Amino acid sequence: MKKIYLLVMLCSLVALKSSAQTKGQPTRLSVGAEFGLPVGNASGYYSVGLGGSLKVDIPIAPKFFFTGSAGYTSYLVKNSVKETLKSWGITNNSSTPVVPLKVGGKYFISPLFYGEAQVGAAIETDSGGSTSFAWSPGVGFLLPAGNGGVDLGIRYEGWSQHHSTFGQFGIRVAYSFNL
Repeated sequence: MKKIYLLVMLCSLVALKSSAQTKGQPTRLSVGAEFGLPVGNASGYYSVGLGGSLKVDIPIAPKFFFTGSAGYTSYLVKNSVKETLKSWGITNNSSTPVVPLKVGGKYFISPLFYGEAQVGAAIETDSGGSTSFAWSPGVGFLLPAGNGGVDLGIRYEGWSQHHSTFGQFGIRVAYSFNL
């Protein structure tokens, strides 16, 4: 886990240094709502993930941005799973809260469309929670408006730990503004 944090810090420093060399493109900050649809084995336990996130896009090259994101998402446990857990005497089982922390890159294929990839950690915040390696490739659309705009993204996100993966398709709807 310490290696992931060191990698995140190193990438952040490189991106900040490189951004000073890219003129004409603003650094962007976005605040958004997150929706997750669990797939694979995760879909048997969770119905949906709901949360929010902050993301910063720092220009590195004319079409390429370093990205850093932090969020909070709560995955709602399916009713059938809750009933089974209740029969075992486990009553605090309505959701699993997670804090994803990721860094990566965003490349604009056109002025409005982009592809991106991020890596990092997904940290469960409930008692006895664990930390997983997180990775997420995706695509998105940035609709500019004045000093800001709307950023719509869709991605696959996997959280790997101990030879198993929690998978989801994620949707992010955000307001992005130039710093």
